[in-house]
Amino acid sequence: MKKVLALVLASLLTISLAGCNDSKTNTPADGSSGSTNETETVTISYYGEGDAPKIEARAKAIPLFEEATGIKVDVQAYNITELFEIIEVQIAAGEANVDVIDVDSPLVHAYHSRGYLIPLEEYFTEEEKKQFTEKALEAASVDGTLVAPPIDNSSQILYYNKDLLDLAGLEYPSADPADRITWEEVVDMAQKVMDAAEADGQEGVWGLTFEQISRPYQMLCLPLSLGGDDIGEDTSTVDGIWNTEPWYQAAQWYYDIHNTWNIAPRGDDQFTIRDLFASGKLAFMLAGNWMPGNLALADVTCNWGYAAHPYFEGGKAVTATGCWNIGVASTSKNPEAAAEFVKFMTIGEGNDFWHEDVKSLSARTAVLEEEAESPEFQEFPDSIQLLAADESVNTSVIRPLMVGYSEYQDVFTACWEDIRNGGDPVETIDTYTAELNSLLAKYAE
Repeated sequence: MKKVLALVLASLLTISLAGCNDSKTNTPADGSSGSTNETETVTISYYGEGDAPKIEARAKAIPLFEEATGIKVDVQAYNITELFEIIEVQIAAGEANVDVIDVDSPLVHAYHSRGYLIPLEEYFTEEEKKQFTEKALEAASVDGTLVAPPIDNSSQILYYNKDLLDLAGLEYPSADPADRITWEEVVDMAQKVMDAAEADGQEGVWGLTFEQISRPYQMLCLPLSLGGDDIGEDTSTVDGIWNTEPWYQAAQWYYDIHNTWNIAPRGDDQFTIRDLFASGKLAFMLAGNWMPGNLALADVTCNWGYAAHPYFEGGKAVTATGCWNIGVASTSKNPEAAAEFVKFMTIGEGNDFWHEDVKSLSARTAVLEEEAESPEFQEFPDSIQLLAADESVNTSVIRPLMVGYSEYQDVFTACWEDIRNGGDPVETIDTYTAELNSLLAKYAE
């Protein structure tokens, strides 16, 4: 078994997605600790995603960076939606207090085209760049130039509540990708769980939902599992892509789980959904492989397990993957200090804390090799990372790498939220196809 897992992670190395001195402070160039000859304190601001495990990882890592370099780091943490909005507003407005930002991987091209990021090619040697997996480096670069290196990678897992499945007399779904269940089976099991919970006098129990509800990161796998595509070859067209039978079928299923079968809640966001699962009120949740880190910090009352990502009967297995990247904002007045921090968080000791606390899939080849041989990763819940690695090798897709991804994401989310809240699937898909196609026209060559 260990040999198989080692081969999976070795394959991931090629298939998986993912200095200079400051004028005031002498800092090392390799992301490691170094001596400081400080004459004046430099402070950089870091606008990052605010999940609790990420906050904890930064709290451990940043003091080490500050002690080693003399550079101070002011962290501003926001939820994912707020972060996207703040970046768009402040950097577009030229706010000089933004030095470092977290970047969702499909936005690297968009932020580069808008001039939001400083290319980092001069701050990373070729050997340092080779520390990243091939696909993670590809997604972090534009035309071969490193723009925003990856801080981690990801895959998707089906989490389930063992107690609720036991109550309904159901077998646990398999964690073996070769024996994954279908979405049709998940719906049937979710209905049986809700019926059993009602008979048992339990209130507020739901059958199924997605952590990043209505967002393309997880939702794209639905039409893609049915044979659909995500974007036209020119990366500026969705007409003839979205308004097709695979999308209509996926949208109808999404409508049904919320409005016909009523097994999925409406109105919840990714944070209340996590709480719903942690409190034992949700049978199935599709979520990232980082979820054990969130559950470890939550008041978890449920007995949970995990399984391979479902697929549609007659379709194919498709799983989402993607990196969180980190880059230097074009508004930075201290780009060299900011680049030093980026290196510390991606190839330096800061990334070790990140990987340990966030429980994400690593974007570094050396870490993947170590995990393939580590007894720790044969045991629950860390064994989730080996399933994530397997999915990344065999079934993963990345979101479209396109200049207009911000528009793509916003329109996609609005479309699927409308369907979730009762909008006719076909009419809604057609309406938003036309809207997005019009917005993307400005990017057509």
